[in-house]
Amino acid sequence: MSIKSSKIRYLRKNSNYQCGVKQPMLGRRVRYIGTIIVALTCVAHVAFAREELTPLTRASTVTDPLEVMAAECRVPLDNLTALEVCANRKIFKSEAKTYARILRLVSIGRICQRLSEDDAQAILNASRSELEDARSTLPDQDQEWAKTWREAVVVGATQAADVRDAIREQGCDLFAKPGGDLTKIMTWSGKPQIVDGILLSPRTKP
Repeated sequence: MSIKSSKIRYLRKNSNYQCGVKQPMLGRRVRYIGTIIVALTCVAHVAFAREELTPLTRASTVTDPLEVMAAECRVPLDNLTALEVCANRKIFKSEAKTYARILRLVSIGRICQRLSEDDAQAILNASRSELEDARSTLPDQDQEWAKTWREAVVVGATQAADVRDAIREQGCDLFAKPGGDLTKIMTWSGKPQIVDGILLSPRTKP
């Protein structure tokens, strides 16, 4: 089955990969599934050269992540559009879970009085931006599903009683220790965070 050149260009744009040598250069939107994009790119390069896709059982160049992805999504290996849609759903789910956890930790930071309101708003705005970026990649028919999924994980992570129980269990001092949850969410505030002389990555997932 022929692969459309537009799909080839898409995969090449999102990864700098030559089959057999992994050199990922992935954008923020696809970092969660970098290995999947690498695998898809390898398949695309091989297919482009041969002008056809070889079944997984016959292609020695196909890597395990692609096989796993296709199995989880229940789509054929050569259906790159469907695999891309499925990958974007996974990205959205991951970002929604991160957003919900950040909401929970910001609530703890406020209750513990270890987080200023300005920092809290900066953190929430940054995490909301990541979530919206992920949502924007989904097709129209997935938008209602995305809204329901987000609401469910947010409710599960931010129940008021549960948040206060977490504070009693671990204590505000533990929450605010260097390199702990407070430090991690502060990487979303735009302010550099340094622990033991090491600069943490911006927007570190808590």
